[in-house]
Amino acid sequence: MIKTAPQALYRRAKDFVQSKLRTGEWTPGDLIPSENRLVQELGMSRMTVNRVARTH
Repeated sequence: MIKTAPQALYRRAKDFVQSKLRTGEWTPGDLIPSENRLVQELGMSRMTVNRVARTH
């Protein structure tokens, strides 16, 4: 199995969030999915998802 580098995972999560905002799927005032939900949806660790949340 090929492992994905940590930076690549963070980038993938960040791109996911930015895409939701850019397309208008998530708009100002909306509640975004919980950290746990994003962990499940993206298949990433909580720390990776949390890092994205902290940088926005």
